[in-house]
Amino acid sequence: MLRIAQPPRTRPASSTAAAGLAIALSVIVLAVQPISISAQTEQPYRICAGDVLRVEIFALEEASGEYRVGPGGTITMPLLGQISLAGMTIEQATEDVRERLGELVRQPYVVLGIEETKSTREVSVYGYVEQQGSIILPFGAHLTHALAAAGTTDLSDLRRVRLTRGGEAPQIVDLSGIRTAEPIENNPLLASGDEVYVPKVEEEVVLLGEVEAPATFSIPVGADLTLLKLLGKVGQALTAKADRSQAIMLKPGQPATFIDLHALLIEGDLSKDIRLTGGEVIVIKEARKVSVVGEVNTPTTFHTSRPITVLEALAAAGGFTENADLRAAQIVSADGTSRSVDIEALWTTGALPVDVEIRPGDVLMLPEAEPEHVLVLGAVEKPAVLDIRKQKHPHLLAALTLAAPTPAGNLERVSVYRGDQCMVVDARGIIEQGILADNIELQADDVVYVPEIDAVYVLGGVQTPGKVYLRPDMVLLDALVAAGGTVPRAHLAGVVVSRARPDGIAEHVRVDMSVIKRGGMPEPFQLKGGDIIYVPYTAKPGKTIWTLLRENLWLVSTIISLTR
Repeated sequence: MLRIAQPPRTRPASSTAAAGLAIALSVIVLAVQPISISAQTEQPYRICAGDVLRVEIFALEEASGEYRVGPGGTITMPLLGQISLAGMTIEQATEDVRERLGELVRQPYVVLGIEETKSTREVSVYGYVEQQGSIILPFGAHLTHALAAAGTTDLSDLRRVRLTRGGEAPQIVDLSGIRTAEPIENNPLLASGDEVYVPKVEEEVVLLGEVEAPATFSIPVGADLTLLKLLGKVGQALTAKADRSQAIMLKPGQPATFIDLHALLIEGDLSKDIRLTGGEVIVIKEARKVSVVGEVNTPTTFHTSRPITVLEALAAAGGFTENADLRAAQIVSADGTSRSVDIEALWTTGALPVDVEIRPGDVLMLPEAEPEHVLVLGAVEKPAVLDIRKQKHPHLLAALTLAAPTPAGNLERVSVYRGDQCMVVDARGIIEQGILADNIELQADDVVYVPEIDAVYVLGGVQTPGKVYLRPDMVLLDALVAAGGTVPRAHLAGVVVSRARPDGIAEHVRVDMSVIKRGGMPEPFQLKGGDIIYVPYTAKPGKTIWTLLRENLWLVSTIISLTR
């Protein structure tokens, strides 16, 4: 039992017996020194719910005994009533009890400690474990003990175990060493009320094609799964019609791999076995069959006695998903060669070269498309990053409608930044006069900026980039001061003010502000509502002013999102 004796602050001088008693108790104090319970931390142990405390009070035996700390962190003692001790060290708890007794007993002697064999921890374990719910654990139990009590499964992802304690932020703990025999560097001590969540393993392998039961298999943490072991898991996996000469392995971001099944299964050549790490799709082919995989609604393998069209193959797979990249589809032939096919062109125009057909043994693969983002910011209610790939008509007016311009927005001077170009569009004319020719179609990575009539934006090498409200007669120097001043690496000789001219053409004016570093005052440059001020950094070769400005517009959008 860990305990600490609390001696009196002054030695009694009224009698020889009292002096002898003090000497005897001082021996107890020297023999029972405070130590740290946790082997993983130098901090002293702090009392928590579930602890059983042994309290010994000299000359007051009716208050001595064992007390269990309840869920609220308190114990109830005779004469003293309810005492809150949770979060205290042993030494602090001893002093607290001694001070309370000091009101009833002159110079009380208190010894307080933890009865480790009787103390418990009640924690909750849920997720992918054998037994979910509350578990009672002994004093000193660690996170690994909770998992051992709950039981792990092949679906338990031990690399990302989440531990939540009270109002603290959850911590993610890697306990994969339970399976891999690697050292576990972080194995926290548990406290009552802790919640442990074990997520599901995300690494999966899909087996399709000429197999008895197409299925998805999760790879347990630390498991060494190969193709041969995978086929062994499903027993007699291959059907009588399966092509035992080769299979195809597909994995996102990698070229198709052809597996020599004959050498592996018939000749026993283990050098042809492949280690699986997750994300693989194994297609067991049959001669006279076509497989359609990837971003389709129903990945499938079906029989055909003749070459078929791409549309027929897609129809058999239930069509493609909204995430499919129709311009990057691949047809992988049985001999390992591949052909690109633009399904988007086929879908919109019905035109494909006559030699693009799917033959028996081919695999049609539709990859996932990358998002096509457009940034909308400035005087709008909802600055946002829009994926125009998912929009049927990705035009400027549609993007502005989603972003909801504010009343202070200058819709007559909306800027669209595209690469090293900038276009100024009269969006109000589109809305009020129906000038649809100005409703330009947006492209990936466009930045749409709605200027504010009474504000300017300061970007680049300043302390606080963002919006600055425009005051009457505000000049460029005033805006730089309002943005917190420039940073040491600012290139003041190349400050640029970007604005839209009345004729609708975007322009940028370079202003030399370097005189500031020499203690001088620059020539006043009058600002207008909606101006964008860009302070470049030194050593930025190879980029035009429009590219740098556009990059900083993306940066300031993050700042705006955080301050809303």
